[in-house]
Amino acid sequence: MELDAGVLALVWLAAAALVVVRPAWRFARYPVTAVHEFGHLVVALAVGGRGARIRLRADTSGLTTWRTTRNGRFRSGLIALAGPGTPPLVGAACAAALVGGQATLGLLGLAVLVGIVSVVVRNLWGVLVCIALAALCWLAWRQGAVATEVLLVVTATVLCLGGLRAVAEELTSLQPGGTSDTQVAAAALWLPARVWGAGLLAWALAGAVWAAWRITTVV
Repeated sequence: MELDAGVLALVWLAAAALVVVRPAWRFARYPVTAVHEFGHLVVALAVGGRGARIRLRADTSGLTTWRTTRNGRFRSGLIALAGPGTPPLVGAACAAALVGGQATLGLLGLAVLVGIVSVVVRNLWGVLVCIALAALCWLAWRQGAVATEVLLVVTATVLCLGGLRAVAEELTSLQPGGTSDTQVAAAALWLPARVWGAGLLAWALAGAVWAAWRITTVV
């Protein structure tokens, strides 16, 4: 790793601030939402969905739609849980690529993810978000190894902590008859929405702790 311990600590603090500080979170949530919708997309296609479309809205929310000839409670629940479960997973993967000496491969993976989302996004704001994310990947690649590692550390932190915050915010705003991911999962998979939310919180926390631990072991 090119980053020394002091610089890494500063990068972590800055990345964490993007999630914790409300004005910064307003912008940091866009990549979290993009990866969230990517999770819905991948699982929807895996269980037989077709014609998937993504919308990334200016209020940082998102929506993934698809067509399917097959119905099923289990499929619906799995697709619903895949969204909030994906940001911590991708964040942990970024950390794994970094500590494994594959920072360039990790950057390529992020670029491919952004590329897939950009192909299926169907609103102007979503296109602008994808352009901004692609530009960050391109700038990191142009600036070399240190910039690539910084981007991976920031991405891992924002996706893991941001995924944690997004689920917490969803759980605090549940409304009767709502259609949040945890409520859709609850309707399809029987357990209450707050139980699924607690599981997703634990998942995101585990991803954040694991990513932090793995990165610090190679500094």
